[in-house]
Amino acid sequence: MGRTLYDAFPVFRDAMDAACGHLDGQLERPLRDVLFAPEGSEDAALLDQTAFTQTALFALEVALFRLMEAWGVRPDLLLGHSIGELVAAHVAGVLSLEDACTLVAARARLMQALPHGGADAFRRVAGGLTFHAPRIPIISSMGGKHATAEALASPSYWTRHVHHTVRFLDGVHTLEAEGVTLFLELGPHGALCAMAQGCLSDEAQARAVFLPALRNDRPEVQTSITALGGLHTLGHELD
Repeated sequence: MGRTLYDAFPVFRDAMDAACGHLDGQLERPLRDVLFAPEGSEDAALLDQTAFTQTALFALEVALFRLMEAWGVRPDLLLGHSIGELVAAHVAGVLSLEDACTLVAARARLMQALPHGGADAFRRVAGGLTFHAPRIPIISSMGGKHATAEALASPSYWTRHVHHTVRFLDGVHTLEAEGVTLFLELGPHGALCAMAQGCLSDEAQARAVFLPALRNDRPEVQTSITALGGLHTLGHELD
């Protein structure tokens, strides 16, 4: 997951390395060893553990954002599904990379320990971080509406975020109401593109375009460049 992009694009590699550098000290194994492990190996099987699943998704999605950003892609709004909202918080400037990685690792570690996992322990971690106002508007996956700067800066928001129902449908409805017609998914597959399409009204579906940055059954570089081609043909200026 991400290995071909890692080898092909220095921007992606640097972003992945930076995230892994903050996460590795909080994991039992270096994250890249797990991410890039041969299929069927013991290391690859660790991705099925929540501690590695969530940290791997975070590192991959941040690196994808930085790659798209380097190509001139500028989002108007961000909507994250579960761990994706922590990615959104970081790339929007709410949390530094170090603080975001601290929160992600704690979230993953405590969820891995369920049912004995520790909403209080997580709140203590969140309470020790520094939060800032978002530079890019974020649609909350808890309320389905715009997340205020005050909410995003509250440790209790992120504590509730761990166990709250993901209201992705409501978030997509908010995007539709604001006239969003182009959706770019930053993740390992196009699962959210399919979900979001099903959340839209029939009228909005007819106008909407969904572009996954990666598909797990297609070459990574080709899929990412194809997404760029879709943005270009829709009139978005790229670098």
